[in-house]
Amino acid sequence: MSKPNLVLLDCDIIIFCHQLGVWEQLKTSSNVAVASTVAHEARYFRSQHGNKSIDIGSQITRKEIQCLEATAAELAGAVRDFARVFVAALQYGELEAIALLISGRFEGWLFCTGDRIAMQAVAMLGLSDRIISFEKLLTETGLKGRITGRLNRAPSEETLQYHLDLGKTRRVTREYFIS
Repeated sequence: MSKPNLVLLDCDIIIFCHQLGVWEQLKTSSNVAVASTVAHEARYFRSQHGNKSIDIGSQITRKEIQCLEATAAELAGAVRDFARVFVAALQYGELEAIALLISGRFEGWLFCTGDRIAMQAVAMLGLSDRIISFEKLLTETGLKGRITGRLNRAPSEETLQYHLDLGKTRRVTREYFIS
């Protein structure tokens, strides 16, 4: 039986999953991928018992999750129409994930991020249907009821919708776009 969800996660979401105790279940319920940059960013998380390590590399090696890599041309293409000040606010892992979405090589994959600028960028590029909130991901995978920590810092559906709306407005007004 194939896993129904195809999710491309950023570093924040991986850390939230570890903090909330649902990482292993998410990997079981969904096809999980990370951008190659994120594979090197997510190294540890803070728990009630101190810092704990995250070894994304070994999980990729064991084929528990996938590692996807954008080309230099895809990375450049993802931001070519954005003003430099906006591009500077995008973190590299999120930029690579957005480039992967734009590439067309990963149809059906949804991006899940905790980064509000990345949420706006997705909408500014007309890709609002290719992103999912962490809250909705947990609900759709049946993991929301299994959370062992508090969800208050993780991005909600309401937060995602707010930033998508802001990004859509910026797409129309051309704010943060090169003329």
